[in-house]
Amino acid sequence: MKCILVYGFLGSGKTTLIEKMLESGWICNAVILENEAGNHNIDSERLDGTGSRVIDLRSGCVCCTLRGDLNEKFRYVEKEIAPDYLIIEPSGIAALDELFTVPGIHIDATIALADVTKWDLLMKINRNFYRKQFALSPVIILTKTDIAAPEVRESVKNDISGLNPRAMTAFSGDELLEKYDIDDMCAFCSGFHNFIMNAGAGIPEYEMETFGFKVLGEDDLRKLADYLSDNIASFLRIKGNISTGNSTFTLDNAGQEISINETTGPHTDCSLFVCWKSMEDRKRTENTIRQLLHI
Repeated sequence: MKCILVYGFLGSGKTTLIEKMLESGWICNAVILENEAGNHNIDSERLDGTGSRVIDLRSGCVCCTLRGDLNEKFRYVEKEIAPDYLIIEPSGIAALDELFTVPGIHIDATIALADVTKWDLLMKINRNFYRKQFALSPVIILTKTDIAAPEVRESVKNDISGLNPRAMTAFSGDELLEKYDIDDMCAFCSGFHNFIMNAGAGIPEYEMETFGFKVLGEDDLRKLADYLSDNIASFLRIKGNISTGNSTFTLDNAGQEISINETTGPHTDCSLFVCWKSMEDRKRTENTIRQLLHI
């Protein structure tokens, strides 16, 4: 069993990349270990649609509070399911150096996603921490390049090249999957040695909450989306699955906008993940969000 780690900050496109890996046949016979920092795993329904088995690790981060659970799930998958590949998607606040040292786990390849639209934000939040993560990444994909200005793409590319000149880089998940096969990538990762270590950077702390609620009316859904859009500067990440009874929608923030997209099939297990930029932002907006969700 080969273990593939897909790493990236909140909203960088980890789940989308994993979907492409599986739906294109780039990786076959895989189990996905999904780690959501909140109590509800919003992305697991999307990954269920790939036909692969999804195992949840919730309410914590696999690199710290759930290290023992990660080891246990890894051994269970390896012995009881025995797939060709295990894909681990850690929460967006995980630390690679901690994941690399979880006892009993060997990671064959690490792919880190760098959202070019949030690069400057990451450098402001915790420059040393995030520079360390990308310095440790053998494979780096720049995401959201289609919605970023050319000068922004070039600036982030130069930053990453200076930080990690030996990394295998791509400007999209599609480019990586087209240029390399999985065996080539794993071989490259096995020979990767990086000496850039920015010591002393702690894991940043964020204000996060996953709200569980019942069916919303369509007017309520629109009011929620409008409120989140009006206050978008307060959030690092928003995503959710919301049912209006007859229809089901995904809600997401792509850059600085809220998008609502209809999906297949109604359901009543609704959830909304919110990551605020600060405690002050949470205090200012949480009560209104709860009111709009009727909780």
